[in-house]
Amino acid sequence: KGSMISMDKSKKLNVNFSSKLVSLLREVRQLSVLGMAIPNSIQSVVNTAQQYYSHAVSLKQIANFYNTVHSQIIKSQSEMLIDAASEFENVIFSFEKQQQSWQKNTSEQLIVKLKAAAENFTSENRKLRKYHNIIGEKVIQLMNLELLKENGKWNERIKEIRTIFKQLEQQYPRMSGWKMHWDIQLY
Repeated sequence: KGSMISMDKSKKLNVNFSSKLVSLLREVRQLSVLGMAIPNSIQSVVNTAQQYYSHAVSLKQIANFYNTVHSQIIKSQSEMLIDAASEFENVIFSFEKQQQSWQKNTSEQLIVKLKAAAENFTSENRKLRKYHNIIGEKVIQLMNLELLKENGKWNERIKEIRTIFKQLEQQYPRMSGWKMHWDIQLY
């Protein structure tokens, strides 16, 4: 009973699934393997806890992602991820606002929405990190070129970098911070 997730004062997402229930599930499983009889009252609690255990695991993964995602974002790309981050947070806040309790029929749908929003955010961040690394490799190549002797190669690498920016500008209109980062690296 009670809300499945909550936000503490420090904006940390918590899953409200008792660790005592997890211990109970584990202990009952071990006792059953040993052939011991489990009283009906305990088995009833275990059966109910098992129904929600997979939801709790999924929610804990999502909460862990939410609580640590800031460390996975390249600071100069944070503006570019605002839409995906907002979508993810909106799903979390609506989930929390509803104070969704541990009811199997509605919790599954909401967990699917949370997973989809988290996966979208993760996908966007990975894609941007990939492009960041590609540009980083091209900048390293530029550093190894002598500008006066290898002007053609230099211009080719710069053109490749500009092409990446142009591709991404259509999807990410807030690229100024990231562009500035690379301008500083180049000059």
